[in-house]
Amino acid sequence: YFMSRRNECRDVWQRRARDGRAHAASAPLTEGLRVHLHLHGRVLVERVEGLAPPARWQAAYAEINRFEQAWTAAGNRLLKFWLHITPDEQLARFEARREDPLKRWKLTDEDWRNRQRWEDYALAANTMLQRCHAPQAPWVLVGANNKRHARVTVIESLNTMLDNAD
Repeated sequence: YFMSRRNECRDVWQRRARDGRAHAASAPLTEGLRVHLHLHGRVLVERVEGLAPPARWQAAYAEINRFEQAWTAAGNRLLKFWLHITPDEQLARFEARREDPLKRWKLTDEDWRNRQRWEDYALAANTMLQRCHAPQAPWVLVGANNKRHARVTVIESLNTMLDNAD
């Protein structure tokens, strides 16, 4: 997530031990952008890995949409990025990390295991992108096989959003 508000950005995550869900919080934060990734994991990781029953992760779509609607209704701007790489590019990056002593720590056995679930994650991601896209909280799909191109696309999208701020 990249979120911005013209005068103030608020931290929107507050963990509640009793239900484990994210809730809007009103703690003021300095002006700027915030990055949050884990909310959509409920419809990706929990779904694919079977960490929650289907009724629970299916309910997350509506919860995510309500949360994003409340966030934007409060005057915040929201832009979500999905950086997509091909399986071949992911394999090349994994192999390069495995061979580089300075980057090897980034690669885990779980990363290799998750590659075997590529199709499951792709299906879950496509469903998430369709069900959690809204005019006030759009997804920007970014081809990321070329890292420089992906970074420029994200920066240009952010600049456009901020230039068009009310």
